[in-house]
Amino acid sequence: MKTLLRREEVSPDKLDHEGRTPLSHATENGNERVVEILLSQDEVRLDKLDKNGQIPLFYVAHAVHGGVMEMLLKRHEVNSNQQDRFSQTPLVYVAHNGLVGKAKILLRREELVPDKLDEYGATPLSVTAQNGHDSVVKLLLGLEAVSTDKPDDGGRTPLSYAAGHGHEGVAKILLRGEEVNTDKLEKFGQTPLSHAAVSGHECVVQILLARKDVNPEMPDNYGRTSFFHAANNGHEGVTKILLGREEVNPDQRDILGRTPLSFAAQDGLEAVVKISLRREEVNANQRDNDGQTPLMWAVRYDHRRVVVLLHSVEAVTERSLNLKRKEAQTN
Repeated sequence: MKTLLRREEVSPDKLDHEGRTPLSHATENGNERVVEILLSQDEVRLDKLDKNGQIPLFYVAHAVHGGVMEMLLKRHEVNSNQQDRFSQTPLVYVAHNGLVGKAKILLRREELVPDKLDEYGATPLSVTAQNGHDSVVKLLLGLEAVSTDKPDDGGRTPLSYAAGHGHEGVAKILLRGEEVNTDKLEKFGQTPLSHAAVSGHECVVQILLARKDVNPEMPDNYGRTSFFHAANNGHEGVTKILLGREEVNPDQRDILGRTPLSFAAQDGLEAVVKISLRREEVNANQRDNDGQTPLMWAVRYDHRRVVVLLHSVEAVTERSLNLKRKEAQTN
């Protein structure tokens, strides 16, 4: 390496087709000796941007090598807050990968901004919460400059991401914060509970329902509640958990006039249909805004077992109505 660098025609800072320098590649590979040699060359720039707008510090943030990161950060010309073309900083990449050791190294820099937003308005905390890295979440929450509940451009908070991805540990850590709004609505009107229900994360649903400040009946912009989403996605376990709450209405109509049973029938979700039909308040013959009943939806999509279930209920309902009509005429 040193022999090569003595040759006049060899540039230690020459760019490849991606705009990356030898230092960029050496940092990614964690080769401390090569990095040390390159750093001794006056021509080598540590702030050289490649085609992704990344400096060498970004590539060591991707990898598992901590020693090289410390070597780079000793140099004052390295900008630890540098944003790439996605507006992401090295801390975002470290947080995404759950590299708590590297996060600690970066946070030693006084000028580092731990709450810097990326192109979607997300903070490093949101990124690491989404990926379920408990240790990095704890580290970031220990900083005064980090907001526990900062929403991104879509209105989603770290808790919303943790709940939606089923990260129980991260959800518990975040819920310890006093500033956390457990029913924070994102741009589609969904709460953290709603996101957990959509994905069928039973443990997170139970954690959230244990809170007095969580409203399981909060409808989104389409009039759909957490139960609605759980039923619509066939999550039998979550539907049972939610039906254990007295305030949950299993017959909630959305802006199309459709109920959870209507969608379950359309998709052939037999288990959810059975669970719904056990509740007296569920109207199996409820027509939506287009006049369609759950039975009609099941017939349209040829879900025969669901058709049998709903047909039997419809027949019982019809007999009950006929009896009531006869009683009324007699009286």
